Amino acid sequence: MAVEAVEHLVGLGPFCERMPSALLLLSPCRLKGGNFGTIFRIRSHLEKHGYNCHLWDPQNVEKCGGINVLLNQYKIDLVLGIHAYHAGRFMKDSNVPYILILGGTDVNEFSKEEKYQKVMTAAIYKARYVVAFSESLQSRALSLWPQLSLEWHEENSRIFLVIIGHVADDSYFRNDFEPALNRCKGVVHIPGLSTACAHASMQQVFALVNSSQSEGMSLAILEAMKMKLPVLARDIPGNSSIIQDGRNGLLFSTPEEFREKASALMQNPLQRQHLVTQAEEFIASHHNIEQEDAAYQKLIVSCQFPTGPAVNGYS
Repeated sequence: MAVEAVEHLVGLGPFCERMPSALLLLSPCRLKGGNFGTIFRIRSHLEKHGYNCHLWDPQNVEKCGGINVLLNQYKIDLVLGIHAYHAGRFMKDSNVPYILILGGTDVNEFSKEEKYQKVMTAAIYKARYVVAFSESLQSRALSLWPQLSLEWHEENSRIFLVIIGHVADDSYFRNDFEPALNRCKGVVHIPGLSTACAHASMQQVFALVNSSQSEGMSLAILEAMKMKLPVLARDIPGNSSIIQDGRNGLLFSTPEEFREKASALMQNPLQRQHLVTQAEEFIASHHNIEQEDAAYQKLIVSCQFPTGPAVNGYS
């Protein structure tokens, strides 16, 4: 299963046929844990095809004078390492291409601390390929480093991702968001706009994207539906309570699914019309302004003049 996931993500099989002959493999080795078993297995695969593999524990790299000393000593043409921090902190300074394999704790634990996250981010963006062994790990990595999936603009210069919103955390914006944004072609950030300007901007785009990992009820989605703008949203409970996938909007769980559905939508004006028509009907029947007005009036009156149980159907 793991090998299939790797081949699906980065095409490992065809790539191996073109790999150089001298490889440096970096993985924590002293504890003989899961990463060691993985790198040992990968080394066995590569050596069967005649590649000369040098296995090193990242903790020993500094002792020999740094990674580039090793590369020169063994005439290494390519590095393959496991763990975005343990191996990545040395690989990011490599003067040869490298493949970075996510270990699990790097994405799930080390990413929680800023000092580790900065190092891993540098390693990730300099890698020739990044490998994840499962879709869940891949999705988590893409949420941490979204630029990994933003190659679409390079293929079609008319495609832009426009992010609108106030800066809520100055430190995060300055140290993480803004540097990442500057590396992304086709991604634009517009600080918070007035409601009128935001609505005017929405009328100029092809679709609204909601990639939130947590939502109650997204006002932006409801507004887009009201404005006859198709919506693509992450498949989470708050969004799926509004959107019926393929009926009044599109839901996605992974970046690949998002791109697949967005690409199909761009090429199918009939589908786009169907989605906006159904969305408009959904808004009229489930989020009608007049009905909302009447419901709140009933609640207020009920609280002011309590004569019985709460009004059924409203909360």
